[in-house]
Amino acid sequence: MASYGLAILRSQLLPTPGSAQDKSFDGFEMLFTAIFTAELAANLFGYWWRDFVEDAWQIFDTLVVVISLASIALPSLPAINVLRLLRVFKMVRLFRRLMALRILLNALSSSVIPVLYSFMILLLVTSLYAVLCTDLFGQIDYENFGTFSRSLFSLFQVATGDSWSSVIARGLMDSYESTTSTALVALFFVSYVLIVGVVLMNTCVAVLLDEFISTVANEKAQQEEAKLLEVEAVSVGQAQGPLDLLISSLMDYTTNEDLRGKIAALYDRLDLDESGGVEYKEMNEGFKAMGMPAVTKDDWELLSEKGVLLDSAGELSPQAFETMLTSQMQQYCRRKLVLAMSRSRDGVQADTLLSLKFMLSQLESISEKVLDRPEFEKRKRNLAMKRAFKGGLLKCFLAWKDHHQDCVRAEAEAPINLLHDRISHVESTLGALSSDVRRSFSQGRRRLSLAYPV
Repeated sequence: MASYGLAILRSQLLPTPGSAQDKSFDGFEMLFTAIFTAELAANLFGYWWRDFVEDAWQIFDTLVVVISLASIALPSLPAINVLRLLRVFKMVRLFRRLMALRILLNALSSSVIPVLYSFMILLLVTSLYAVLCTDLFGQIDYENFGTFSRSLFSLFQVATGDSWSSVIARGLMDSYESTTSTALVALFFVSYVLIVGVVLMNTCVAVLLDEFISTVANEKAQQEEAKLLEVEAVSVGQAQGPLDLLISSLMDYTTNEDLRGKIAALYDRLDLDESGGVEYKEMNEGFKAMGMPAVTKDDWELLSEKGVLLDSAGELSPQAFETMLTSQMQQYCRRKLVLAMSRSRDGVQADTLLSLKFMLSQLESISEKVLDRPEFEKRKRNLAMKRAFKGGLLKCFLAWKDHHQDCVRAEAEAPINLLHDRISHVESTLGALSSDVRRSFSQGRRRLSLAYPV
């Protein structure tokens, strides 16, 4: 930037050669050349040869330094000072560091090829008209249409609208006496203005604007995508599961049987001692052999559901290992679904993914209600008891149960039977006593009647 400002100032002041002002400008030029040379040497040392040669900006810096050194060593070379102004384009690298300017530069650079194609069509039509102008009007107006190059330049003036009707077209029209020739000349130039000046020139502008707008939109979309990916990388890194790398390798299954087979094969690889159980250290050793990251203690607690899936020895059985991986696969699919929703730019796709996420949540809720752990364990124990007591063993158990109930019933009824017996004994005693009283009373009555007859 300072070199560019110094070049502008020198062009404005135009110092006299050999003056103090001219020597000051030469001193600044040598200072800038030394700085650029030191920068080039540092880049060459940092990039080394191959990376240095493959970078276009390094080649441009080399050219700038060579021209600057040549202008100092050989100041008498023709146009050497003009070539020294190439270092002004080093500011383009500075512009590329600014986001808005970089977008504009990228848009302009990407629009060059389509605009060149449009200019080729314009040049082709203009060249065709230039050949006709040279053949038709070369002898009448040699200054404007005497040769192909003159005709081409004159038609370019006509296309730009720079006094073409008063300077070029009307002069030719006045050269002809017949009205027909004059009309044909007017029709010739009017058709050229409509085709080239109105249609093709505007086509070039339209192509430039279209490419420019699309490139700017793509650049902004890429920047937003990069920012979104950075945010997603942070969020996914924080919410990443401990077995995501392993789960991703299992997601290519076709059927449930295929998945169970893969899980069983994986369990066999982790069960190093072939004891039918996998503990924390054994799992980490298996992961290390497979080239996977180890699992921390907190992850182990999370995977084993705080020890619920572990047996009394603190190991995972094959069934518990399958349950653990199935649960991790569900969480993995849910995280991927959330990630796809955040990346979706289509409203319909986002709504579809949201509906799928809601369905998965409802399915998980239903599974938790149906397969409630205490109730599920109770039903499992009842089923095991039924299977254990099935057949003759069940009949023996039922017979023992009936006998036990009879004994209990008999023990409960024994005091009542004893009370009934005692009541019967009292009743019989009272009956005998009453009969004796009646007999004694009847005997005394007879004795009284005999002693005291009436």
